[in-house]
Amino acid sequence: MKQLARRYCIWKNIDKDIENLVKSCKDCSSVKHSPAKAPLHLWDLPINNWDRIYIDYAGPFQGFHYLIVVDAKSRWVEIKVLKRSPNSEITMKLLNEIFQRMDIL
Repeated sequence: MKQLARRYCIWKNIDKDIENLVKSCKDCSSVKHSPAKAPLHLWDLPINNWDRIYIDYAGPFQGFHYLIVVDAKSRWVEIKVLKRSPNSEITMKLLNEIFQRMDIL
């Protein structure tokens, strides 16, 4: 988890902050002893920015959900904060906003 976080952001004491977050997370402790996952598939690096993106939701965390969009080439991160649970309509609206701002559409 720490290695994954350091791919996208860094700050002083990031490892300690992540350890403290995981120790206090009920969901994290429930999967602590899960079986090992299969090896990850390594993708080729895209030629252009925004050729491939990764999209996921995180949360709820402190009462919010987060739409996270990462450009595979530049590793640019877009995060949208939602006050309530996401649905397909909200997801499409937020993605369209990001794509229009990045001149993808």
